[in-house]
Amino acid sequence: MSGAGTRVVPRYDRLQKDPSQMRTFFVLIGMGLLALSVAGAGMSYDGSYVLFRMLEGQQPWVDHGRATHLVFQLVASLVSHVTHNLPFLEFVFSLGYASAPIIALALSWWVVRSRAPGLFIWAAFGVAFAALPGQICLVADMLAVGQLAWPLLLAALVGVENKQIPLLVLLSLFVAASHPVACGFIAIAAALAFVTGLISPQERHRQWSLAAGFLVLSSVALAVEIARVDPYEAGLLHLDTLIANFRLAVVGWPLVAIGCGWLAGALILWEPHPAGPDRRSTHADVAVRACILLLLGAAGLALLRWGLDAHLWVNAIAYRFYLPFAASPFGLAAIVEHLRRDPETGRVPIPARLPSRRLYANAIATVCCVTLVAQGYSWHQLRNRLVQTTALARTACQSLDAPDYRWTTGTALGEWEISAYSIIVQGDRPSTVVLADDLCRTVDFHKGLYLTPWYTHGWDARWFNLDRMRP
Repeated sequence: MSGAGTRVVPRYDRLQKDPSQMRTFFVLIGMGLLALSVAGAGMSYDGSYVLFRMLEGQQPWVDHGRATHLVFQLVASLVSHVTHNLPFLEFVFSLGYASAPIIALALSWWVVRSRAPGLFIWAAFGVAFAALPGQICLVADMLAVGQLAWPLLLAALVGVENKQIPLLVLLSLFVAASHPVACGFIAIAAALAFVTGLISPQERHRQWSLAAGFLVLSSVALAVEIARVDPYEAGLLHLDTLIANFRLAVVGWPLVAIGCGWLAGALILWEPHPAGPDRRSTHADVAVRACILLLLGAAGLALLRWGLDAHLWVNAIAYRFYLPFAASPFGLAAIVEHLRRDPETGRVPIPARLPSRRLYANAIATVCCVTLVAQGYSWHQLRNRLVQTTALARTACQSLDAPDYRWTTGTALGEWEISAYSIIVQGDRPSTVVLADDLCRTVDFHKGLYLTPWYTHGWDARWFNLDRMRP
């Protein structure tokens, strides 16, 4: 028995300490997010309005007091002081927000690699795969919080090392200040840390200290959110609104893909653990592995079909409310797997074929990369058409109802968000603005540049030159 043990542990340790084991995964995820950024997908939905406000204010523009905007806009804000190249600023702005999932994944790997590297597959599912139907809405802070909470949840499960504490504390504070939903994620992390401390006497003091810290932070964040409750955000959480948005943002190809991911995750969790280091694959093992890869492939095909058609993902912004719904089965799988750990060593046992887990992670990353590239291409096509259409404008205000803009119907450009974006795609000296409905006839432009029902920008612009539009 001792001989068998000595043959397993070195193999396990080599896997933990070799950072190249997950290199392919991170390269593929990075390529997909880079493609979104090159396409300027950060301008989708609220993004163009946020960029406009940031450029005019010449500093990060923070909406609803969310810390995510402050951090992810910082580089773009600094760059805007040295260049007026708007396509480049769109890229830098998008890249800032696109860093959230890659940071969440990198920190998740950092947390588990020395104790339970097999658990990383669930972070790959929860952060990268489950967020795909809404990832194009890069500025959605609720989506970013749902992704950045994963390192905290994994830390609550497997424990933390001393060197990890400072960074995890900063991440906890950042997440808590980013969105009201963070209160729930941090409270779950507190519960997980308490339970793991309860069943692991050797780690009880550290885990219960971690649980206490998470509980205090969650309580403070909840008190702050109650004190400054936002009527707009509260209205979005009404049951009727949630049901309607579920039908618009989830039902269809996204739900097919999520279902395939859930089934693949169930098979991965069910995969038998090796009885010994020399255990070879059986026909059943090969069949299970093939089924997992086929399910992930089916999910990828569904999302590819969805991502290439801008009319199919028109409501992707609403998906942010359902990321916890899509990711929760993967979180539960991580908890179940953690409960399998050896009570003597405290380690999660080596999952069946850790190389297989890397294969599954790379398959997930491939699905993400292909989907994000396809959706980035779809968004870039919309952008190019908007550039061409605004270039032909003969008046300072164009109506979205005009025949020239009918093509925007049923896309992410078919609402109020097009106003700021129509200005941005023209550069820093725009000559026209596109307004939803028939507002060009009713808005008094002597009062300023109308962008949204709640914001009219003065003609004394700071970063843009609006003289060609001024009445």
